[in-house]
Amino acid sequence: MSIGQASMWISGSVLLAALLSERFTSLMIGVAYRRGILAYPQGDVKTHTKPIPLLGGASLLIVFLAGLLLIMRPPPIGFFLSIGMIALLGCYKDFKQDPVTPYGQLAIQTVAVAILIGSKGPLPFFPSPVTSASTLNFSTSVLVGLVIINSFNFLDVLDGLAGGIAAVTAGLFIALSILTANMELALVCGWLLGGMLGFLRYNLPPARIFMGDIGSFGLGLVMLFLMLSSVQHRSFHPAWMLLLAILLLEFGYTCLLRIYRRRNPMHGDSQHLSLYLLSRNVSLQRILILAYSLAFVMGGVGLMIAV
Repeated sequence: MSIGQASMWISGSVLLAALLSERFTSLMIGVAYRRGILAYPQGDVKTHTKPIPLLGGASLLIVFLAGLLLIMRPPPIGFFLSIGMIALLGCYKDFKQDPVTPYGQLAIQTVAVAILIGSKGPLPFFPSPVTSASTLNFSTSVLVGLVIINSFNFLDVLDGLAGGIAAVTAGLFIALSILTANMELALVCGWLLGGMLGFLRYNLPPARIFMGDIGSFGLGLVMLFLMLSSVQHRSFHPAWMLLLAILLLEFGYTCLLRIYRRRNPMHGDSQHLSLYLLSRNVSLQRILILAYSLAFVMGGVGLMIAV
């Protein structure tokens, strides 16, 4: 397939997914209001002043999974099993509004990540000659997967932030897929990009819907899936992790600050880098532009180093 033909198919994938996502997200706003599935203002995280629907993540996953069934042959059964577990966890937290213990949440996420890695193969951080390389690679990949999932959850505190970063990252994975001649994955990434763009119509400030935990956890697992799928087609390079630089920065900042203040890093609070910038009178628009730009630049550097 030529570059021109590939670009046409990817553009079509982006457009169709964007249209479907926009429609589904619009419908979910009404459903969330009728069912009372809303995010209410919280005292420690003052990013909205009225209840906002929480079903944006459900819309994103429905559209993405439909596209995955259409594009990938055979369908990635391991991913569907793992995303099912993550979606159920997110649904419980969003629908019931009941907290899950940090260790219970981590246990469910660990099982889901392990299922996905078991079906796709681990990230090869350690070469085969290293003693117990397979065990080390599997364990390290599970740890990386947990960091990615929870990083998206940490990032989802401002209108348009997590969704925009997911869109930028999807675009970077399109570039990686094209550079490594993985056209099937490029179509999947294009579908994800379109889904994010359709969702962002209602999530950019002022947001009319949030992705909720089902969306932030789900997108984290999707990003791990894209990374594992890329490795299957081309030798892994650690610089690929720069495609997820903003996620890793947010995770590191939040966890280290909580540890410094002698708090459990697994307990949620308002200690996030984006909220700190907001408290220092940096406008929301500037924070988004800075985050999107940094994600694009760091991801671009990763591609130039690794490919």
